[in-house]
Amino acid sequence: FTAASRIKYRRWMRTCAALADGFLCVSPATADALQGLLRDRYGLQELPRVVTITPGSNILPGDRRVGIDHLPRQPGLDAELFARAAIVVGTLEPRKGHGQVLAAFERLWDRGEEIPLVLIGRPGWGTGPWQAAIRRHPRRGSLLFWCAEADDDALHAAYRHCRLTLVPSLAEGYGLPLDEALLLGSPVLARDLPVFRRHGAGLVRFFPQDADTAALAAAISAAITADCLPAR
Repeated sequence: FTAASRIKYRRWMRTCAALADGFLCVSPATADALQGLLRDRYGLQELPRVVTITPGSNILPGDRRVGIDHLPRQPGLDAELFARAAIVVGTLEPRKGHGQVLAAFERLWDRGEEIPLVLIGRPGWGTGPWQAAIRRHPRRGSLLFWCAEADDDALHAAYRHCRLTLVPSLAEGYGLPLDEALLLGSPVLARDLPVFRRHGAGLVRFFPQDADTAALAAAISAAITADCLPAR
């Protein structure tokens, strides 16, 4: 976040701490962080009411039957390749971790691991150099694909027919793609953020929160080849 946005956010939080009767949070991890902030930074002894709500994913039974004919369309991207691919879902913005993901996959490709990477999400802010690097990448169209526009059917098909959903965010309040992936049957590899620990053991594989590029590449390779992942 920019310096200006941090100043505005702190001012807004100070106002909320002084005046709010209660808060709605999208996850227990967010609620815990908020309550700690109210106590430690603003010195509140009696906290306002903090309620956790669960965002809906709107995944219906019919969505679990979306066929390969709905997969996102890109030159060179077919169903066979998608069955070997890792996907990342989300707007391209700094906290989503796309830069580190691309660097990790470049390591894998350079050592001969031909794991396709499919990015699904619109261009966001603060990632102009990454977007340019993706567009001119020598492996774009063979192992690297960016689907900037995808409707619900295409997204559901991507979850259903990929090898792995990768959730590399550096910070999240909830992390909806992780829930969507699990509901649609995709194995998941996620950064080990507290907010993602709401899921039961065995449903999600984690890599360390502070993993460097080499560690992330190793985690991706291990997840793709894990015996516990079904053939897709």
